Amino acid sequence: MTSGTQTLYSFEQLPFIIGARHSASNSPLPDLLPFNTIYSADLGLVSQAPNRAVSDALASAYGEGSQIGTPLEEQGLGKEYLDDFLSFLTNALPNNDASGRRTLEI
Repeated sequence: MTSGTQTLYSFEQLPFIIGARHSASNSPLPDLLPFNTIYSADLGLVSQAPNRAVSDALASAYGEGSQIGTPLEEQGLGKEYLDDFLSFLTNALPNNDASGRRTLEI
């Protein structure tokens, strides 16, 4: 990590959900992966920490045609996810200050 970067949340194992499957396992993809978020004070940026295992699993899942997640939108279920996501980020930020901030979710 660079100077001014701090870990916000670190989970050793979170479920890796890639959509409907024919079994309870993602095999040959992992069922659990680490998930870590970091905050860069230099950039004012919250992001997922790079992790090779996560990148490889996502590349394989997308290669199979999986569409992971729900689009964050201004209406419907996407709106509920968006509101929860923004609330989580606001609470995770140092000083809980989200004024003047923008969010890009990819």
